[in-house]
Amino acid sequence: MIFCVVTYYRFKADVERYFVCINQIVKMIKASKDIVNLDLDFLADSNARLKELSKAFSKIYNNSAMLETGNVTGSISEIIMDYLRMLTHIDLIKFNNMVKLLNNKEQEIYELMDVLGFIESTIAIASFRKSLPYYSVPEFVEGEISINLEEAYHPLIDNPVVNSISENGNVLLTGSNASGKSTFLKTVAINAILSQTINTSLSKSYKAPKFRIYSSMALRDDLEANNSYYIVEIKSIKRIFDSLDDNKKPLLIFIDEVLKGTNTVERVAASTQILSSLGKSKAFVFAATHDVELTTLLEKEYENYHFRENVTDDEVLFDYKLHKGPATTRNAIKLLSVLGFDKEIVDKSNERAAYFLENASWKVEI
Repeated sequence: MIFCVVTYYRFKADVERYFVCINQIVKMIKASKDIVNLDLDFLADSNARLKELSKAFSKIYNNSAMLETGNVTGSISEIIMDYLRMLTHIDLIKFNNMVKLLNNKEQEIYELMDVLGFIESTIAIASFRKSLPYYSVPEFVEGEISINLEEAYHPLIDNPVVNSISENGNVLLTGSNASGKSTFLKTVAINAILSQTINTSLSKSYKAPKFRIYSSMALRDDLEANNSYYIVEIKSIKRIFDSLDDNKKPLLIFIDEVLKGTNTVERVAASTQILSSLGKSKAFVFAATHDVELTTLLEKEYENYHFRENVTDDEVLFDYKLHKGPATTRNAIKLLSVLGFDKEIVDKSNERAAYFLENASWKVEI
């Protein structure tokens, strides 16, 4: 008995980590049998293949009874089985037999994983769809680079404001702070990604070609790599340029606050050329900016849209609705007042802004 116990743990230590693999295969076989027994009509094709695979693994499944399941309950039967395994090495013997049976079934194991994985993913997608207020099955079209999105919303926002857009040209978004530009970019991006992956759009309808999707959004400086915010920005945009290829699917590009990490003059100049170059490529570009100068500089290459707000004496109210054309209002200075900044700061800020708009230069002293 002592000899059996010592040799049991010595041999088991060498192969115990492989017991986990065998147990997972056994669990997949059991899951296959359970799914087949449900006899669901819409899984008829999968059931037929699962039946064949279950037969191929029948000897392995039948030999698995003596293996540890990994579920420790401390029951009397479990303790007895542990002693039986130690004295007879029955689980090690069965394990070796199962390994021999599995040696020629690698392809079947991967196929079993694929079929069960597909079923599990469809369950997840169905559950996700059930949780949504509404969704649509996307329509993919070839040829013209365009996008048609009706009443789309962001899934992580409670009581979201829906927006629609139908365009076959690049889009430039302007608007004041917190008006909804970034959220709209993310809404379109999420809809495109979910449509092309799980065939589900968070909208009343989605119609577009299949894109390769790239973004330059929510960036931050990288202290470990010694990269400033601006360096991170231009590297992110360079990655997009490096991906342009006429022989592949068109790109759907999202850029939020183009080159905001540098000074105004160079930002406007470089942003204009970057967006112009992307706009002339095989790509569909959604870009958001605070620089209203871009709406004029790029008016021949980009369709202008904006978000607006309603400003009162003590608050700024947003409707979060997408409007055609460039933004005509600003609220950055007004927000200083709403949040309690000193009146002198607010008044002089407004005076400086008004002087610049009238004279195209900054007044040194006010």
